[in-house]
Amino acid sequence: VVQPCMNSERTAVLLKTLGFTHSSLQKVLVFTSSVNEAEMVHEALKSNSIFSLKIHEESKFNFKYILEQWTKKCSTGTHVVLVLTDDCMQSLGITDATCVIHFSFPSPRMFALRLHGMSDNFYNVIKDSSVGCEYTKARSVILLTENSASRALGILRYLEHAEAEIPPELHDFTAKMLEAEEEKKSSRPLCAYLKTFGICKNRTVCPDRHQINLQIDMPQNVPDKIILTPGCVTILPLHIVNATNYFGRIVDEQKDQYTILAEEINEYFKNPSNKISVKNVEKLAFYGLCEKTLFHRVQVVEISPKEEESLFFNVKIQYIDEGRTSRVQSYQLLHLPAKFLCLPPQAVEFVVCRVKPIDNEIEWNPKVTHYINHMIKGKLHEAKIVHTLGNTAWVDPMVGIDLFSDLKMCVKEYNVRSQILSTGLGTDNPEHLTQLQKL
Repeated sequence: VVQPCMNSERTAVLLKTLGFTHSSLQKVLVFTSSVNEAEMVHEALKSNSIFSLKIHEESKFNFKYILEQWTKKCSTGTHVVLVLTDDCMQSLGITDATCVIHFSFPSPRMFALRLHGMSDNFYNVIKDSSVGCEYTKARSVILLTENSASRALGILRYLEHAEAEIPPELHDFTAKMLEAEEEKKSSRPLCAYLKTFGICKNRTVCPDRHQINLQIDMPQNVPDKIILTPGCVTILPLHIVNATNYFGRIVDEQKDQYTILAEEINEYFKNPSNKISVKNVEKLAFYGLCEKTLFHRVQVVEISPKEEESLFFNVKIQYIDEGRTSRVQSYQLLHLPAKFLCLPPQAVEFVVCRVKPIDNEIEWNPKVTHYINHMIKGKLHEAKIVHTLGNTAWVDPMVGIDLFSDLKMCVKEYNVRSQILSTGLGTDNPEHLTQLQKL
């Protein structure tokens, strides 16, 4: 139960909550955050003719006395109230409380410890003949105030993880907070879990964005004709992030512009005089890079702090036509003529729809990722683009193909989603696309 109230109204709400309506024995723990708060609550109950015990690190009563009073046999209709601070709970070892009142808002860890005080009654149900209904013996009451904001999200996450029912008041309170938090994250990347599964289970602590930002999420690196008329395209996965997320290129079977460009770049750098190392490396600038026998277009995304006497330094780069990242030494970067930058970066993120890990896991098992990586990397696939945001295209289905150029035909070999399901490590995720379209 969640009782929304102003911080100044907590005592009045507590007294109202303690207005017992059931005739059965009630054993109530009232948790406070400090010695002063415990004393204040105890005095408030006393002045309102509610007998209560109290225990905190400075109280004169010892644990033995408190436990004797708590465990004393009481008749039906008796109410035992104990006001305490969190640091006393474990020493008391109480597990038979029928009600826990959180006068001070707990952290998720303390919330669990407080609830343990009712563990004997979690599954007990009492028949109340006076009102002709049943009610659960264990009850937790949270006093939700304007000062609870910093911990409310933690409690929500705890309840979600436990798959417990979320009180509407807590849901509404945290929804407003999440909305405010989302506004602060408007420039962050779209959450990877949201893209992969349609939902982020750790939204309360996730640093990334969960709402559409039109400036960022306008389609990129996806041909306009595909956006206007979504349909089947030929894709080439080149960097496998996990079982369902890959970076690669959309290939034009008629006249692939990147293939032509790649040939021109490699021909250009065959001439040793064209291999000019860059002296002043700049973040976000584009360069050439030789990897084995092939040359690639790369962009510097991060520059490590230079050591004072170091001539060369480490940089993080992204292969703009493949999507993967790597770290190289600055001297490896080559001057790239502007003519080789006329074609925009070709890397697109592809996400296979409607499949997720089993057992509500949020990460793919490495075994299935390895299996899919071996199956699809560097091989042509036919895919239907069903949704696009920014540099991400969701595909359903994605099918491996074998091209026979002489016969001008192709053979479909496998469906990637079906292959993931066949491993036994993936399961159906029918709401994936629907959740994305709600954004």
